[in-house]
Amino acid sequence: MDINEKLKFIDKFARSLTEYETCENERYIHHLFSHRIQAECQEIEISKLDGDSSQLHPEWATAKVARDGKDVGKKAFYNKKEPVLKGNNSAAGHIDFAIGGYESPKIAIEFKVMNGINDTELKELQFDFLKLLDGRSPFDYGYSIVFVVKDVEETVLLEKAKEALNDAKNQLEPLGWDSSNQRQFTSYLIFKPIGKKQREVATIPEDK
Repeated sequence: MDINEKLKFIDKFARSLTEYETCENERYIHHLFSHRIQAECQEIEISKLDGDSSQLHPEWATAKVARDGKDVGKKAFYNKKEPVLKGNNSAAGHIDFAIGGYESPKIAIEFKVMNGINDTELKELQFDFLKLLDGRSPFDYGYSIVFVVKDVEETVLLEKAKEALNDAKNQLEPLGWDSSNQRQFTSYLIFKPIGKKQREVATIPEDK
C-alpha cells in the first residue's frame, strides 16, 4: 500500500463513521481504526514492541529528546490547558496515530469525540490542530477526524471549527512553525444536522 493508498484508506475510514449513531468513548474509534488499517495494509501492523518494526505508532510523542540514548530530535512542547505552545507545565503532545518510520512518520491522525461545540470542546480541538500543523514535527499529511455526538447546525459547527483552526495557526505563524502551506491538512467533521436522521461529513474550508 503506497502513500496515496494510505491516504485513500484514511478518507474512506473517516466517511465510514457516518454509519454510527453515537460514540461513547474516543478509544473505540482508535481501536476500530487500528484494526481496520492493519487488516487492509500488510506492512502496517503492531507485531513487535519497538517503533522501528512497526509503521503504525499509537500515541506518538511530539517531544522526546532521547530514545535508547539516541537523540531523535522531537522537541515540540505544549501546554494543553491553555492551549498554548509553551508555558508552565509544558509537556509533549501525543498524536493518536502516526504512520511511517518512527523518527519521521509521514502521516499524523488525531481523533476527537465532541459532545457538542462548547468552549471546552473547542479548546481541545484547537490543541489537536496545533499538534497537526506544528512545523517542528515531520509530517507531510495531517488529519483531524472529529465525531460530534449531539445534533448541530452545520454552519455553526463549521464556523467554530474554523475559528479553532485559525487560532492554532495564529499561535504558530509568529514563531515560524506554521506548516499549513506545505503540509496537506484535512479535517473531517462527522455530525448529524438538526432535524435530519443521517450523519454527514463536512470539511473545514481551506482559506484562512
